[in-house]
Amino acid sequence: MRQSPRERRLAADHQSLSQLQAESSIFSFHARGALPERYEIRFRGLGLWRLPDGDVVVRDEHELRIELGAAYPRMMPSLGWQTPIFHPNISTSGVVCLGGYCTHWVPSLKL
Repeated sequence: MRQSPRERRLAADHQSLSQLQAESSIFSFHARGALPERYEIRFRGLGLWRLPDGDVVVRDEHELRIELGAAYPRMMPSLGWQTPIFHPNISTSGVVCLGGYCTHWVPSLKL
């Protein structure tokens, strides 16, 4: 049975992330199914986190959720930061600002 363009894209994305995981000592992910639509990404790297009392501490492990909605890849993926981080493009609730990608998303952009 032929795969739809969306199914081919989901398979290609999964293959790319699997290759990145195999080649990396800091990146890993968890996904379910043959054509995952949701990824839980984990990576290691220094980042800052602001505690409720205002103190800033270093965090070295981060988690990110990626959801590929029904309109993906025509519409951009949904990203949500799961671990607290102090970053100008990530809100305190974990919403990631993709800047120009929000208005200039094209299906040829890869995960």
